Amino acid sequence: MPQFLGHNYIGGQRSANGSLKLQSVDAATGEALPQDFYQATPQEVDAAAQAAAAAYPAYRVLSAARRAQFLDAIADELDALSDNFIDLVCRETALPAARIKGERGRTSGQMRLFANVLRRGVCGRLPGGVQGPRRAYGHGRACRRCDHSCGRDHRDAGGRVQHDLWWRRR
Repeated sequence: MPQFLGHNYIGGQRSANGSLKLQSVDAATGEALPQDFYQATPQEVDAAAQAAAAAYPAYRVLSAARRAQFLDAIADELDALSDNFIDLVCRETALPAARIKGERGRTSGQMRLFANVLRRGVCGRLPGGVQGPRRAYGHGRACRRCDHSCGRDHRDAGGRVQHDLWWRRR
């Protein structure tokens, strides 16, 4: 396992400005573990929020394919976490290894699921074959993008229905 420093990671840089260190503890025995964490200062929290806000415009303009690659990279990093990491999490939480491995697999699986949604495009049916407003209102939607009543929900990356749809009676 890589060296564990317990630092905050803000805007691509390590930060440990806080004076308060939190000790990692074995949940079953109460034994202090060698890992400790620096509690973030209010200034570090503000810096993290500002860094996220500054990064968003660049992320927002990425293509769906690049966003999918980003999510796949996150999933790969989660899957690459060693058994040493699993053992540490088990000690800190008193949960069995199977549960921690399952959570890791679920989380990386969700990253890959969302990456595949991005690759397919955000235009598509809702899960389970249920369609959006077309089914609910009984009206066909004519889609300016497809130039017909496609029955799809055209949504942006935030899940909001885009305004290039118009409604018509069937």
